[in-house]
Amino acid sequence: MIIIRLEKDAYMVRLELNEEVIASIKRFAEMHLEGKSATFNGIGALSEISIGYYKDHAYVNKTFHGDYEVLNIQGNVSLKNGQMFPHTHICFSGETYEAYGGHLNSAIVSATLELIVHSYDAPMIRRMDEETGLFLLNPTNE
Repeated sequence: MIIIRLEKDAYMVRLELNEEVIASIKRFAEMHLEGKSATFNGIGALSEISIGYYKDHAYVNKTFHGDYEVLNIQGNVSLKNGQMFPHTHICFSGETYEAYGGHLNSAIVSATLELIVHSYDAPMIRRMDEETGLFLLNPTNE
């Protein structure tokens, strides 16, 4: 991972060949955000992409094998149970030029992943929401 601080609250993060995306974003957050929150977006090329969509209180998951172009990856970093938590969505395309997307569970960098990260002083905190069964952002941070 290569990290360049662009401004006080902005970073360029480049993930390198064979890095796992979610683990790398979490590692960056633990090293540089110090409990703060962030948003990010980017482009690149990935393989072994596992995505899901939420239906009836559970994720339905699918893994895509092979190499894919990332059309967009975006998300936020918040605190979930006191730990840095990257919530990430992705849209990607392969050799058929069809686009796929969803909640990103995991992926491996097959060439590069270039992210722009904006950090914020206030932490975003996730709390369990009984109705949905999800850890949702808590607007009051209580």
